[in-house]
Amino acid sequence: MKTQAAALLLTLLCLAPALADEPRVVVVGIDAKTQKELGAFGGSYRGLHAQLIEKLNASGARAIAFDVFFPENPDRVTETAALAKAADASRAPVTIGVHAEEQEDGTFAKLENAAVFQGTKVAQGAIYARRELFIRKDADGIYGETGALVIGAEAAGYRSLIETTLSSAGVADRKRLESLGVIEPVTAGWNGAEVKALALRPQLKAKPLTLSYVDVLRKKPHPALKGAIVIVGMTDGAQDVHEAPDPSLPKLKKISGVYLHAALAERIVKAVAADDARRAQETAGKAGAKGAGKATGLDKVLGDKVGKDAPKKD
Repeated sequence: MKTQAAALLLTLLCLAPALADEPRVVVVGIDAKTQKELGAFGGSYRGLHAQLIEKLNASGARAIAFDVFFPENPDRVTETAALAKAADASRAPVTIGVHAEEQEDGTFAKLENAAVFQGTKVAQGAIYARRELFIRKDADGIYGETGALVIGAEAAGYRSLIETTLSSAGVADRKRLESLGVIEPVTAGWNGAEVKALALRPQLKAKPLTLSYVDVLRKKPHPALKGAIVIVGMTDGAQDVHEAPDPSLPKLKKISGVYLHAALAERIVKAVAADDARRAQETAGKAGAKGAGKATGLDKVLGDKVGKDAPKKD
């Protein structure tokens, strides 16, 4: 009986929610400080990105996403090759952005990343944000009501940057996202017609921890980077900025695109953690029920601590 109780205790401990394992989302921002020290953002950063990947690996990052795409650049062939090599060799999976341009017919044209990334382990994800547009028809004609910015679930044949990143990091795949309700149909408008599309909706709350790109590159590893989902993008407030990202948040006048991706990543990470906790509690409850009533049960092994310390269900 003691062996059975000990086994039950071990099961409960293994199934308890491991909140400490929930990955943190960290933005590494190319801000004004970075550009003051390293120069204006552009092709010259490709070589620096290679160094950044090495620093992030040394810091223990879990996954790295670049809210940037890297088309062919004949002036930066060496730097692009260095970036592709570093990303391919990275312990933490690296995902780079694919820029998709929406056409008048609602289809997408993609701007390809440089050919040097082909045949590597580097994943690619769409960095396309679209705004909901609800088409209304009344006696006065047709008009649109704009909604919040959302991240397209797919564009130009690629899934979103964040879905691709979190899938490669083992956090959640498409099936899991669908089960959590993170992927949902939204309405966009084209030429007076409503078009349904699948999208992922960021929840724009507090900004995630943001570290300056140049500091990560030049200073000692920041402890918050260990085990983190790292998203690299522009945070200078001048480039890749979206106005009025969510009409329900009127005080939020504008937001950098990288924070849309970060907000989505945080939403998914928290949803997965909550779902894992719920499942663990349910399994632990079933295991506890099976062990109840035994002559030498878990309650006799642990005394009154079982009733005090067991996880509670809401």
